[in-house]
Amino acid sequence: MSGTADLWRTTKGVSYPYTIGNVASITGSSGGATYYYYFYDWEVEVGGGTCASAMTPVVVDVEVCTGVEEPLSLRGFEVYPNPSQGRFSVSVHLLNPAVMDLELSDMLGRVVQKEKMAAPTGHVVREWEVIRLPKGVYMLTMRMEGRTFQRRVVLD
Repeated sequence: MSGTADLWRTTKGVSYPYTIGNVASITGSSGGATYYYYFYDWEVEVGGGTCASAMTPVVVDVEVCTGVEEPLSLRGFEVYPNPSQGRFSVSVHLLNPAVMDLELSDMLGRVVQKEKMAAPTGHVVREWEVIRLPKGVYMLTMRMEGRTFQRRVVLD
């Protein structure tokens, strides 16, 4: 398997099981029969390795465990286009309204731009313009609900 992992959820047209040939089958969700959780950019390879013993079918229950007792409102945090020429979008998907602190820092850790914003539930996109900054690699840090998330931003 390769690609990036970004978990999403839908309630539209959910119809279990979802089968990938004779390799895998998703038969349900711990969120109920009306939810389907999925990843983008999966690549499944059949026959890429060898098995030393006979294959045995198994049932796998996957639980997301973050080690935090309270659920986090954030379900997605993206920066695009990346690289950019100084204009990019910060996209978040929130389950609940949240206050976010955003900071863009250079590779020496110097904060070059920051913003605090109250974001509503749902998909929120905030446009950033930093065309005055020199080309290079920067770090976008988002803090919310006591947690810190980072994305690398390249200006070219």
